[in-house]
Amino acid sequence: APPTDLEMPKLDGWFRRDESMRRMWSADSCLFWTHSLICDLGVLSRERQGSKGRDGLCWDKVQAPEFGFTIFGASLQTDRKAAPESVDVFEHEEYLECMDQPLSKEDLEYHCPMFGHYPGGFLNVTDWGHGYRAGGGRYNEVLQCQAKLGLPLSAGTTGALIWRPWQDNMTLMDPPEDPSAVAFELDFDIGKHFVDHVFSVLRERDEWRGHL
Repeated sequence: APPTDLEMPKLDGWFRRDESMRRMWSADSCLFWTHSLICDLGVLSRERQGSKGRDGLCWDKVQAPEFGFTIFGASLQTDRKAAPESVDVFEHEEYLECMDQPLSKEDLEYHCPMFGHYPGGFLNVTDWGHGYRAGGGRYNEVLQCQAKLGLPLSAGTTGALIWRPWQDNMTLMDPPEDPSAVAFELDFDIGKHFVDHVFSVLRERDEWRGHL
């Protein structure tokens, strides 16, 4: 399909394995973030990509990171270990195989968490990040993309805890033949990491208050 086509082939092959489908889920809030920023992220990606990887696949030539996506000391990817604190997770020279310009920590901190979609102070958040300069070329690209996708009206949150890529209006893949075989399962090891981290932060806070 041409790059201007909004159609996307359904996930198949490796993604159709029960083991893969069992772990394919997203929190409602994550979908809202991705949906809201898909145009901003697309423009940023093409900006960093430059002339590389425009004529076909590129990222399949890049070695996958040794460490998984790590939050609070826990890897959310079962096939990769968590990144230790000594590792700079923003340094990925191997990505330059498919990027003319590296995506730096400074870039992320400038745009995150929402490319400035909301004013400072909204929901008691001091800084919602910065988008592209109003009236500039990148800014207009984002607006054109949003108009094409019906954003922001089509982005919204629901009361659902998690979403699967085959349910309701999610059409990334066909439903499983046996839903019970791919039912969502909580990862208690990751949950324990999160809880331990929260209690550690609370203990540090109480110790700090004790010295006041």
